[in-house]
Amino acid sequence: MDATKTITASYPFVLETALPGWELHQKGAGLVNRVVLWTLGGVMVLLSLPALAFGPGALMPLAIGIVCLCIPSFIARTMRRVIERRQAEGGTVEGKFSEDSVAIHNGKSQTQLKWDALRSAVLAKEGILLYQGKYNFHWFPRSAFQSQEDYEACVGLVARKVKPVKRKGV
Repeated sequence: MDATKTITASYPFVLETALPGWELHQKGAGLVNRVVLWTLGGVMVLLSLPALAFGPGALMPLAIGIVCLCIPSFIARTMRRVIERRQAEGGTVEGKFSEDSVAIHNGKSQTQLKWDALRSAVLAKEGILLYQGKYNFHWFPRSAFQSQEDYEACVGLVARKVKPVKRKGV
């Protein structure tokens, strides 16, 4: 990529474009959390079932188990509502990628990040996730780029500048 060239990605923040990024994030970072919660919930429910015959003392572990089993779906519904609320406010997410940095503007804020400020990245066939922290990420769907060539150039740039990079179907 030319040192002076800037790749631009822009998309409206709507459910159809924002939700796939969150789902991709959940497949990675969220999977461990879901497995832990489901395992803990399942164990609590199974251990409390025989104790129910002895009285109401088993209701607390049973309730904790049920809550643990329900947390992942509650988080997914909450995230969908957050995206829908932000969608109602309108706005566009725009990213400008250069050799030196990435500038991100989401309607409410603008961030200029040097490449070494990014913790990691995920390159997927659906788009690019840039992680600033463990759970703080920026999403750029493939459709946000002006052309397939721009998307591929950005994938190459991110692969060179951000370590570690996970590839999913790219």
